[in-house]
Amino acid sequence: MTEGLQYLKIGEAAKLIGCSCQTLRRLHKRGILIPELIFDTGHRKYSLNQIEDFIVKNASN
Repeated sequence: MTEGLQYLKIGEAAKLIGCSCQTLRRLHKRGILIPELIFDTGHRKYSLNQIEDFIVKNASN
């Protein structure tokens, strides 16, 4: 992982956004919000910056 970045599990990211984990999986599948890290096991990690940017961009929707 990159030094200095904070990464969130899918549940943590979903909670910050205010959606379900399943919604985040759908957003990933549609190419709307792609996790910064995807492990061989399928686990997803989102950067805190990425989630904050997503929230700001979608705040007016």
